[in-house]
Order: sequence, then structure tokens, then C-alpha cells
Amino acid sequence: MKILVEAGHGKHYRQKGEYDFGLFADDGSHEAAITGAYSTRLQMVLKAHGQKPEGVRAGSIAERLMWAFRRGKRLIISLHMNHDPGALPGGRVLWATDGSKDVADVVAQTLGFPSVQTGQETGLLRFNPSIEIELGNIASWQDIKRMRCASYCSDVCNKIAAAITTLLG
Repeated sequence: MKILVEAGHGKHYRQKGEYDFGLFADDGSHEAAITGAYSTRLQMVLKAHGQKPEGVRAGSIAERLMWAFRRGKRLIISLHMNHDPGALPGGRVLWATDGSKDVADVVAQTLGFPSVQTGQETGLLRFNPSIEIELGNIASWQDIKRMRCASYCSDVCNKIAAAITTLLG
């Protein structure tokens, strides 16, 4: 199965010259840099597992979806971060359609994250199968410290790739 790994934020935004860095942590880290690093690593690990991933960051969500469908991508994995200052540290896996639930459940179980259905009817999650992995909470210094660690990035990406490979057979 062809896979699209989409790093949330970091795309050129609306006007030329504008760049959406996403959310910022107290230490100056930004979502685009973190999700970009995880996206690159996940693509490498998926290739090592015999999958055919590609990544995309440029353009609006609509442009990225068109890019994916023109290239026959069948599974969309979007990487993001939570930004709720009142939430506990940790990640979660979001899904919106019934066809995405199995993928979300397997990845969430492997990562030890909760699998959460969202009512989002626009964007990437409305397509089958697609999931959004919130790697952690950018408002949590514990999560930022953990996510900036190269060994944690490698561990998370290895777990995601193993789960996807197991699911796809």
C-alpha cells in the first residue's frame, strides 16, 4: 500500500512568503520542526520495512490531498501536536471515519496512546484511511523534552512503522 506521511504545519501558508510554524513551546521549539523531523524519520523507517511512503509539506491541505491522490496514496498519516495547556502530557491518535478506526487502534495500542474518534469532517481525516498522530502536548515541558530526544523519535517511528507493516501484512 502506498503511504503519505504528512508533517503538520511548516507549509507555505496562503500568501507567498508566509510560513506556518504551527504552535510554539515555551523553549522556542515549534511544531513544524518537530513534526518535520518525525516525518522524515518515519518515512525512512517505513522504507526499511518495505513500505512505499512519501512525504509532503508544501501547500494547503487541499493541495496536499490533491498531491496524494494524483500519486495513488492510499493511507494518510498526519503528524501533529496537541496544544491544550490544561491537558496531561502524552499523545493520542485521532480518526474520523470507520475505515480509519482499525489503523488508529493498532497504531495507538503500539504507542500506548489513546485512540480518539473526532467529528472532524474536513481536512485529511475525512478520507479513508487516514489518521492524525498527535505526538504529544506542545504546552507540556515534559513532552517537549521527550520529543526533542533523538532516541525517542527513533523509538516512536519504529513503533509506528511496525504497527503499519503488521496491519498491511
